[in-house]
Amino acid sequence: MEQKEKTNNTALSRSQKEKLAAAKQERANKIVSIVIAVMSVLIIAALLIFIPLSRKRAGLKEYFRVNDEPVSALEFNYYQNRVMNNFLTTYGSILQYIGLDTTQDLSTQIYDTSTGLTWEEYFAEQAVTSIAETRALIADMKAKGETVDISETLKLYKENLATTAESANSSVKDYLVRLYGESATEARIMSFIEDELTSSAYYSKLMEKYAASDEDVQKEIDDNEIKYTSVDYRILPFYTELPNDASDSEVEEALKKAEVRANEMLAKVLAGEDFEELCVDYATEIERTNYADPDTDKSLDTITDLTPSDAYVGFSTWLFDEERKSGEAIVYTDDEQKVVYVLKFEKRYLADSTKTSVKNTLTSATVNKYLDELTASYKIINTKNTLTFMDKKTSEDTAE
Repeated sequence: MEQKEKTNNTALSRSQKEKLAAAKQERANKIVSIVIAVMSVLIIAALLIFIPLSRKRAGLKEYFRVNDEPVSALEFNYYQNRVMNNFLTTYGSILQYIGLDTTQDLSTQIYDTSTGLTWEEYFAEQAVTSIAETRALIADMKAKGETVDISETLKLYKENLATTAESANSSVKDYLVRLYGESATEARIMSFIEDELTSSAYYSKLMEKYAASDEDVQKEIDDNEIKYTSVDYRILPFYTELPNDASDSEVEEALKKAEVRANEMLAKVLAGEDFEELCVDYATEIERTNYADPDTDKSLDTITDLTPSDAYVGFSTWLFDEERKSGEAIVYTDDEQKVVYVLKFEKRYLADSTKTSVKNTLTSATVNKYLDELTASYKIINTKNTLTFMDKKTSEDTAE
């Protein structure tokens, strides 16, 4: 009997939606902005991308205030550059699907159609939030009498910066000017780096202090077992390889042909034939060698329903059905992407890394709540009317 699932919500389109949602929640997850700060400043050379913004900012002039403390345009430039590159490092592979073109002016590209917020304004908002968080953490550290040692990390950053500038046939000064503007000097930028490294090191201390207990971790897993389950499955795609302008009838005909071959393979899988060996017979000519390679297992894949971005494929619903049993297989048709898959369920299990991931998630939630309480008293004052996102956010809040 033909076993087949069909969907109009494609693997890729779900990926787009889930990963875009995750991207828009990035600042809600403070660990993204703070813990990776150390990593981001250490690998600044390799990852920095020069993104076109709408205007140059006067470096040392006041740009806005956090409570009564002025923030210069240079400091803002530094943080905006950093959050943009963090974002691109995380989501670079899907930028085309979320409507972001880093080769064009970000002030002309809309991030949120409901408010008119542009991508440049989005990154400006994240930069402002990051500045407030950094200052709040440092103030709390001092108030608690805590200290951190960032000397080795700072030394490594300086070495990396010098190496990067040299590889770009530039002096450190010229390299920093190119990144942050005419007012950028090593001493000024280092003061921002030191603040970020200090706040990040203190955040790590808070993670240790508020670490979730083993009992809480196990309870979370027991209460939400399916959420933390990993699934191993086998998959072979049958591509239609149609042009983008193919007619509906051409798409329908191509999918039918792909489904015929997929169901032919499915029948053999259900009859007990080896999935890997069948992949060699049914894969495209260009992929056949990869499936035949005895040193790899190309057909085997794993998906973990741990975060939205991990469980985005359209067939994940079938894979994560609690009744699913080893050896079950289907043909799955993705209409929008014009691909047909043969899927075989292998096993469901808790990965070795699950407890560590859950512990980090629970601990982060506790520390982020603490950070939210710290930053609640930090007021952003748009003294120079430079933060245009604030007007749009105010309009959004009023509308709600």
